[in-house]
Amino acid sequence: YRAVSLSFLFVCACQPQTRQDRAAVGPDVTPVAGDPQLATPVADSQPNTGTQTDLVSLQWESTQKSLCESGKPASCSALAYEALRSQQTAIAQEYFTRACLLDVPPQQCGQNAQSASGLARACHELSFIYRQQGKNEDADKFKICACDRGFRPACGS
Repeated sequence: YRAVSLSFLFVCACQPQTRQDRAAVGPDVTPVAGDPQLATPVADSQPNTGTQTDLVSLQWESTQKSLCESGKPASCSALAYEALRSQQTAIAQEYFTRACLLDVPPQQCGQNAQSASGLARACHELSFIYRQQGKNEDADKFKICACDRGFRPACGS
């Protein structure tokens, strides 16, 4: 009994604990907002109006934006999921587009799928957003792109 409960505890401890843990998709590892390594001391010149969690979240967002700008699609995707949770669809669309098309123009999205570095899942999420907006042609284009890049859920119906 003790061995079973200890192994259960070990397995549970290894599971993603936050949405941001689960949102970090793709080959790049993305830092998580709750990561204590991201916390930086606040200078005395800054007003201490937020909590430590707010500061860590701001640092996480800043880090993700920097990584996204430098060509890390997983960071762009993480920012897109965070924007969706905040119901900021336009911002999510922008980040999913960047994560999907990081390496190619839109008209070449499905071509050279094996050498593509953009995230297929981001293309699929972008397809879903376009479909919700009634832009079915764009939705179909990104769904095909996601499928061509190997994201199997995009290949069905």
